[in-house]
Amino acid sequence: MTNKYRTYAKYSDEEWVNITNHYMLKGMTFSKIKEIYNVSDTDMNNRLKGLKEIIVNVGDKNNRLTIIDINLPSVLSGTQYRRMVRVKCDCGTEFDVKYHDFKRGRVKSCGCLLFKSFGNSFYSKTNTPEGKRTYSSYSAMKARCLNSNNDNYPHYGGRGITICERWSDPNDGYKNFKEDMGERPYGTTLDRIDVNGNYEPSNCRWTTNDVQISNQRRFSHIKQYTDEQWEDIKKDYLDNKLTYDDISEKYSVSSKTIMKRFGSIKKIENKKLWEEINEYYKTHKVTYNKLSEIFGVNPADCTRKLIREDT
Repeated sequence: MTNKYRTYAKYSDEEWVNITNHYMLKGMTFSKIKEIYNVSDTDMNNRLKGLKEIIVNVGDKNNRLTIIDINLPSVLSGTQYRRMVRVKCDCGTEFDVKYHDFKRGRVKSCGCLLFKSFGNSFYSKTNTPEGKRTYSSYSAMKARCLNSNNDNYPHYGGRGITICERWSDPNDGYKNFKEDMGERPYGTTLDRIDVNGNYEPSNCRWTTNDVQISNQRRFSHIKQYTDEQWEDIKKDYLDNKLTYDDISEKYSVSSKTIMKRFGSIKKIENKKLWEEINEYYKTHKVTYNKLSEIFGVNPADCTRKLIREDT
């Protein structure tokens, strides 16, 4: 009795390198490779699919890299082989790279682009935690003011906050920033003294997070009041039945402060209101929906808060 299932050969990764290079030769096809090496369709697809469909030309350029040689052996990446090309960087350096990474822009240069952007002081052997923190603040500052895709752009560049020419210089911007500000101390952040001013030496400092938060634009208008003044605000709150938002806007105080001052008052008033509702409910025997119309409360709250005589 003969075996109706075909047995295919298995090859190591090193052997597949030779098979892949053989497949890349002109005139070689899937069927020929399968016949020569006795490999399964599954292995063929995993290892070779798409390699010949990629159109690569000498002279193609992406970012700072230009392809100068396409006749390189493919390399294994995970379970699939990737086509390799030799490229030349604008700075003159030549090296090999996966065409997949070249085409998608994952590799933009030989490394000189990072070096030029970040500066020698950041990518040096003597790099320190202080240097990393300093550059991180510098990079975040530029992103907030210059990158319209940044989440914080509407609060900075989007409302006209700019970076001085000395710090935005394409070649020496970071160097100048570091000379003016010094390295960023541990536990501090970059802060503008005038929250509506620009990023420039006279308007920037290293401060703790607490100081910076208190200096943020949304807190810069907050006012302080004495206990006597708070009594007047309290009277206004009660007499005119104002909300927390009304008080915050009218007197320029934070919601957190209002909660501390008036939280107990609201609890007492809330208790009195439900006592009144409960008394009305027992006297008039109305529905929860009717109570909602009269007192402006949620019908669902009536179920929890009202005392039913039949319970």
